This record gives sequence, C-alpha cells and structure tokens, in this order.
Amino acid sequence: MITNNNEQNNYLTTKSKFIEIVCEKEKVLINLNEVMYIERDARKVRFVTKGSEYASYISLASLIKRLPYNFVR
Repeated sequence: MITNNNEQNNYLTTKSKFIEIVCEKEKVLINLNEVMYIERDARKVRFVTKGSEYASYISLASLIKRLPYNFVR
C-alpha cells in the first residue's frame, strides 16, 4: 500500500498535481492531493480518493516512478 504523506501531515499546496491513468478504457485525471492511498488488487492498482475509487492495469514499479516524493510505500 502506498499512502499520501500530505494527508497525514495536513500539508497544503497551491499547485494541484494530477496523474493520468486508464480506467475502464477511458483516460482519467486523478488529483494527487485527493488520493488517500493506492493499493495493488490482483492485477490492478486501485486509487482510493476522498470521493471515488479508480482501478487501472499499471505496474506498481512504473507508478512509483510517476508519483511525487510525498507518497510513501
């Protein structure tokens, strides 16, 4: 499981960062400031945000390279 350290530290940023994933054959932009945690679920990676959940076929290794430093594993 990968958690967003910003949420734990109540860290606010003026620049929102997004990650683009493919979810159910559609491209989705996820605001990284809203991500509570990311977890591997069988062959998919699940992004859990404050209001939604998204699943994508992406390798955890390539995802970690795309995430900012405030996400911890």
